[in-house]
Amino acid sequence: MLEDFCTSLIIHHDVSNIISTTESYGNSGAGAGVSFEILHQFQRLTQAVAILQLEKPSDWTAFSYTIDSTSSNDTTVLSKEEIRQLMQLRVDFSEEAIANVCR
Repeated sequence: MLEDFCTSLIIHHDVSNIISTTESYGNSGAGAGVSFEILHQFQRLTQAVAILQLEKPSDWTAFSYTIDSTSSNDTTVLSKEEIRQLMQLRVDFSEEAIANVCR
């Protein structure tokens, strides 16, 4: 279950777009776009691991990640729903504590 969830975090259904972008640019310039996409996927995975290692849900705010989509300082690459789902994988996190973080 955890493996499937983490895999879904880093694998998008938009792989064909990366491939077509690489083909259209040839060897010059496509590397930056592909590198950015790979970096973005690892950022998602890194944040997922950080969530799973928290002592308590409220510690997520200590990372200075905001989950307010209207904020210009939005530094999380995970959605509120993904954060909630990850936190629910921890049986020691209460629903109330998770809800307080993901509201």
